[in-house]
Amino acid sequence: MGKSVGITPNPSGFGASIVLESASLRSGNEVGQILDALHTYGVLYAYDQHLTDEELIGLASALAPIYVHPFHKLLGECPYPIVRLHTSARKRQVAADWHTDVSFSASPPSYGLMYGKTIPTCDSETSFIDMRAICRALPESMFNELISSGASHFLGTQGKIKREQLGDALYEYLCEQLPPVIHPAIRLYPPLDEPSLYVDLAHCNSIVNSEGAEKARLLKRVQSLIDASDQVFTFRWRPGAIVIWDQRCTLHRGSEKFLGEERLLLRIQMGSDAPESFVDMI
Repeated sequence: MGKSVGITPNPSGFGASIVLESASLRSGNEVGQILDALHTYGVLYAYDQHLTDEELIGLASALAPIYVHPFHKLLGECPYPIVRLHTSARKRQVAADWHTDVSFSASPPSYGLMYGKTIPTCDSETSFIDMRAICRALPESMFNELISSGASHFLGTQGKIKREQLGDALYEYLCEQLPPVIHPAIRLYPPLDEPSLYVDLAHCNSIVNSEGAEKARLLKRVQSLIDASDQVFTFRWRPGAIVIWDQRCTLHRGSEKFLGEERLLLRIQMGSDAPESFVDMI
């Protein structure tokens, strides 16, 4: 490894801790080491970083271009790269269902980064699930059915929660501008040319075959497999902690254990690609 990057895989092989001597990645070699580890382990994390906003943005943009959320594009906004995810006794902002960010768009972000600014005294966790491992463990008959199917992702699948966050008028406008998008149910994971299941419990509202017919029973079976899976890494937050994950091969969800206490996470999304079907690799 390079002088400023140390990587220690979790015993399960999913997720790895990372040591950075500096938030400023000075060489392409350092960036390449981090991306190679991210593609291998799916999730990277570090403690005691204590970074400024500028250092966070610099770290994120060194790994991939900053992602511009489709909401901002539709509203003609030029957003600050950092989104403040603030939860308190009065404000709930926890995504408690397994999901990957912005999958309801044609080109979702490739990576996510979060940084712990204010952390509750009780347990505050974000869990990640390895969708490549789940895909490898699918029964052959289910894999064969999914490989030729699409998954419909829609902002309105979480209608009640999104209405509360956005307000009725903005929610209705965004749902109209962002109709359901069909992604491959089993997508190609480009860095390693591997299959990854691309179905979640937050935005995916149906699985359809090549003729567009819905497979409601298959969706329920897949979502049950995800919910029951043990291919999970749970990250426990501390002030100054940072986690980086690959959106293309993982799902994540937050814990509601701490609700009633204040928590502030800073989030940046990076990269962008339109999911491609793995069927072309077979």
